[in-house]
Amino acid sequence: GCFQTTPSVNDEDMEKYLNLVKHHFDTYTITKMHAMFYQLAPNGQMTCDQFRKYLEKLSLSNVIGDTTMVDIDAQAIRLFRGYDLNGDGEITFYEYLLYQEAVLFQSPRLLPILFSIMDRDRDGYLTSEDLICMIQGVEEAEHDEMIEVINLEVEGLWQFLIGSSEKTSISLETFEEAIKHCPALLEKFLNLV
Repeated sequence: GCFQTTPSVNDEDMEKYLNLVKHHFDTYTITKMHAMFYQLAPNGQMTCDQFRKYLEKLSLSNVIGDTTMVDIDAQAIRLFRGYDLNGDGEITFYEYLLYQEAVLFQSPRLLPILFSIMDRDRDGYLTSEDLICMIQGVEEAEHDEMIEVINLEVEGLWQFLIGSSEKTSISLETFEEAIKHCPALLEKFLNLV
């Protein structure tokens, strides 16, 4: 037929999902998310290309504003890194659900997700260059003045993250400590991704 059926969530899996997201989502919401996920990724593994289509389906332009100012492919790649928690190049429904719960409810999983989004080479460390590339990707800096403003912004953020040290990169633990000491940084980073 023309319509592909999506697998339903059995009781055992539903209980796992409810516990995973600490009951932040109800069974109805998880069932709807599951159906949407499997429509785009019938085999249960969402690729980056399928993820881009998912973002388009959600009307990415409504989420991030005027799409002429944003490279949608670059945005999809950044967000994909946050969803792909194990870094295997695919998103499972489990990872999808974890991301949704972390971002919507700012759970403890949020900081590792933000870190992953910014860590372009997935080496477990952030550099000031990672931050510059992320901000430039969001801002689409084409003018020297804008690039200068971005560089100054990153310089300020970076100095706050590394403190008085001369580090050239920081780990997830250092990132989490900086956010703990200055919770306003969390909002700053959420606005960047």
